[in-house]
Amino acid sequence: VAATITIGATTGKPSALAVSPNSSQVYVADQANSTISVITTSSNTVTKTITVGSMADGNSSVGGNPNILAVTPDGAKLYVASFTGNGVEDISTSAGTVTSTIALHGVSPAPNALAITPNGSQLYAHDYKNALVDVITVSSDALAAFPAVGSTKADPTGMVVTPDSKQVFSSNSANNSESVISTSTNTVTNTLTSTVVGT
Repeated sequence: VAATITIGATTGKPSALAVSPNSSQVYVADQANSTISVITTSSNTVTKTITVGSMADGNSSVGGNPNILAVTPDGAKLYVASFTGNGVEDISTSAGTVTSTIALHGVSPAPNALAITPNGSQLYAHDYKNALVDVITVSSDALAAFPAVGSTKADPTGMVVTPDSKQVFSSNSANNSESVISTSTNTVTNTLTSTVVGT
């Protein structure tokens, strides 16, 4: 252990991490205080604290939400999913300030995970409450689509983008399935259902 860095004084609850592409900064989501702590890696110190919408999530009160932060491949933007804040914040990493709050589709959306395509063009946000994957155009922060997946108030629970930026896989634990989203059309093109093989 080279250093121990305190987040949020005595009340901090670090629940997610993201690293800038040039490795100069680490972003820490403090779920207890609804802030982002910016750590400068050269000194291992918190150099800025940014206030965002509420990240409190009763569904993960112990472990936090490890996928609520996403940095664009060019390092210019940090996105934060605010579960009970009902939106996604766009933070300028150079200024260290929230530049916009993106309203998601559905009633009182509850985003619990983010994923950016490797080509940096689209951001995908889970909406756990409405069983949607909201698609955000990174260049404009505009909501482009919101394909439905899984079951309301139970899915989605995990998400990954393929390295070629062509598909997004969404895990739907309540439906025992994976939704496959095409990034070119932002529609669900397939649903893969798991089966249990007996012995």
